[in-house]
Amino acid sequence: MADAEPRRTSTPPAGASGVGAEAVARILDIARSQLGMQVAFLAETGPTTPDRPAPASIRFTDGPAASFPLLAGGPALDALCAHVLNAAVPAIVPDVGAEAGYPEGGDPSVGAFAAVPVTLSDGTPFGVIGALSHEPDPLLRDADAGMVRVLSRAVARLIEQHGLTAPAARQAAIARIRTILEGTGLSMVFQPIVDLDSRMTLGYEALARFGAQPERSPDRWFAEAARVDLGADLELAAIRAALSHMELLPAGAFLSVNASTPTVASPAFLAAVRGVPAGKLVVELTDHIHIEDDRALGKALAALGMAGVQIATDVSDAGFETLSHLLQLTPDIIKLDGLLVRGIDTDPVRRVLGETIVAFAGEIGASVVGESIQTDAELAMLKAIGVRSGQGRLLAPPGPLVGRG
Repeated sequence: MADAEPRRTSTPPAGASGVGAEAVARILDIARSQLGMQVAFLAETGPTTPDRPAPASIRFTDGPAASFPLLAGGPALDALCAHVLNAAVPAIVPDVGAEAGYPEGGDPSVGAFAAVPVTLSDGTPFGVIGALSHEPDPLLRDADAGMVRVLSRAVARLIEQHGLTAPAARQAAIARIRTILEGTGLSMVFQPIVDLDSRMTLGYEALARFGAQPERSPDRWFAEAARVDLGADLELAAIRAALSHMELLPAGAFLSVNASTPTVASPAFLAAVRGVPAGKLVVELTDHIHIEDDRALGKALAALGMAGVQIATDVSDAGFETLSHLLQLTPDIIKLDGLLVRGIDTDPVRRVLGETIVAFAGEIGASVVGESIQTDAELAMLKAIGVRSGQGRLLAPPGPLVGRG
């Protein structure tokens, strides 16, 4: 590798400060020094295609950035980030002059580079983390890409934890979520939860669907809302929309809604579910938290129990932490996650895990629901290990509640 320049102070964008910014700066220093390159950088960009590179902006640098015109921004940076995000160029390029995938019209001062995408937990592309050298570096190896990818994941976590997106990007995300909250683009579908023997419908799980742009899965909408501190607002909007269908429930059926523990612990949630008849509502917690560490959540769950609301949680393994969580929570319903159900008919490990959870549920007085059942063989195995109810496309896909019965 080429000799690295002496360390220089990392440069964050204007307004970026605090623990998160300092941690990103340290990560860039690690990237630059470990790769032996002159400059490391973090660029932010939006979704991009090979034909329409999104504008990119430099968020952080470490090293003498001014010596690379590329890092001043503009078409050359846009094109390089687009190539990296679309995998049109290798993550490690020891000699830019010999790399056919390097974008035309790029910065001639770049002799070698390493760059990988930065992707947030919901799958949204944030941008690119990379490092540059003026001279080709024959010592760069494909294995170096692994180290950069590890740093990329660390940066993504910091971005989400500390809100390190550009102000314009954050405001755009807030505007998208607020449009949903104002009543545009949110709808609900309902998936039956059935008795596996009789196929009688026991209840329905309410699932959010979003008709707004950009087109993406519901979990990505909720993740974006959480990043801009509107997660609870969006969850509550979905819950209220689901509860508005209560009158359409068949006699004896329950409605199941999803909520994170911070939302469940909020006064707004308790107000939203107040008045629902006892035994008609199930709240499935979408995250795992130790009840003893959250007094507000403990009080909220106690109040829900007194009101006849059942609590559900999903599990994908039968490890000590999972069983400890179940013991603290003592849920009314334990749902076997689709990751555990998938292939349970052919995988003895999954089968044993399922049997363990079913036995544990019996000890704490909980019922078990199998999720995402896709095949007759999975259904037969779930019944064989003692699971009595389930849901999945094999049984019934999500759909409108009107006309079900």
